[in-house]
Formats: sequence, C-alpha cells, structure tokens
Amino acid sequence: MADTYWISTFTADKTTPKGTYDDRRSNTLAALRAVSDGWWAETTSFVVFGSEKSTDELVKIIKGRIDTACDIVLLGKTETKVLRHIGLDEYPGVLATLVPFMKKS
Repeated sequence: MADTYWISTFTADKTTPKGTYDDRRSNTLAALRAVSDGWWAETTSFVVFGSEKSTDELVKIIKGRIDTACDIVLLGKTETKVLRHIGLDEYPGVLATLVPFMKKS
C-alpha cells in the first residue's frame, strides 16, 4: 500500500548548472508524479501524493533534480512524524528546533 507524502518547495528564481527555476521545479514534480499513484497539486508550492517509494528513495529523486545550493524542498508523510529537509539551510537548527523529528537530507 502506498504511503501519502507532501512536499513544499522553495526554489530560487535563478538559473544554475541544473537549469532555470522552471526547469528544476518541473523536473522535480514530473519525477515525483512518475512514481505517484495519486496526486494533488492545486497550489504552486505544495503537493500531496501517494507513492510506494520509501522516503529515502524520494529524497534521492528530489536531490537529483534540484540545486541543493539554492533550492529547498520539505518532504513529509501525512500519517507519521517524518519530515526531511532537502537542500539549502540558511538558518541551521531553526527548523529542527521547531520540528524535532526533522532530518536534514
């Protein structure tokens, strides 16, 4: 049975070696949609989806498509206390203080 995940993206609006803002965002969402069995994306930076992939597998997919030097993606599960912070961390420790079970990936 698929787990239900959510992501929130904060992508820098600049061109990097991994492409433009639109390229990185589109590639990330397309890759996640390809491993999804349900998808809700009515907002611009928040998506809920179901996937048979593990959290670690999804982190790997996301990391391969964003520029971790300037982009941030939060990946969480809806049913359990799982939150991964992928990418830029301008204020180390703040999110971990607010969400103690969060892991930096």
